[in-house]
Amino acid sequence: MLYKITYTLVFVLAFFYSSYSQVINKEYLQKDHSGILANAKSNSGKALNHNWLFQSIDGVKSYYKLRLTAGKKTKEYDVHIRNLITTTYIAVRLTDKAGKVTTLTSVYDKGDKWQRVKMAPKQECLRENAKWKRYNQIKSLQELLDNIVAQIDENLVLQCYMQS
Repeated sequence: MLYKITYTLVFVLAFFYSSYSQVINKEYLQKDHSGILANAKSNSGKALNHNWLFQSIDGVKSYYKLRLTAGKKTKEYDVHIRNLITTTYIAVRLTDKAGKVTTLTSVYDKGDKWQRVKMAPKQECLRENAKWKRYNQIKSLQELLDNIVAQIDENLVLQCYMQS
């Protein structure tokens, strides 16, 4: 009888822990990350490469450079990540061709594992019918970063932000 209770308790705890495991650990926020968005609207249906280059960490704040490469054009943007207890905020500072900085913000709720990306760009840099989606059941930091790039590609005219 004690064996069955112990087995059941271990199973319930393992299930509970696995369903609430961390997607973003501090170790992940001290490494470079990269990915490829196939069939990018911003790159005429070709791949859009993204590299998240770790710069430094200060407590709960991590600093990165986001390098986007579309064909032969490459541009880097400053990224600040605040990894709090229940929420992670990712701010990407996009500079348009006029030199104006606009911040794209991603909010990730660790408990419910959803992500929302938002930005208020100039009208000419926003795609027609732009819609900022909510992603549910995020399972990894890579998925979180890939979603940010997918939202940039889906909603922004990237050429506005790829000029020097």
